[in-house]
Amino acid sequence: MLGSNFKKVITTDDSSKQIETEEALPNIEYCVATAENGGLADKSVDLITVAQAAHWFNLPAFYAEAKRIAKPSAVLAV
Repeated sequence: MLGSNFKKVITTDDSSKQIETEEALPNIEYCVATAENGGLADKSVDLITVAQAAHWFNLPAFYAEAKRIAKPSAVLAV
């Protein structure tokens, strides 16, 4: 789990029901948002991760959003 290894984690899902099932931890912020429009600030993220959900994304829109929110040295792991 990323929450045990990082000071702050922001996790998004477009399903509020999925977010409601997550364990509440003080360093994790849970947001209902799509991968293509996460609502995060420009150049604010060090690491963007996606696993099994990537096949659902509008990939050109997702990559544009990732580029917008990623810091210059950020890592995108899909």
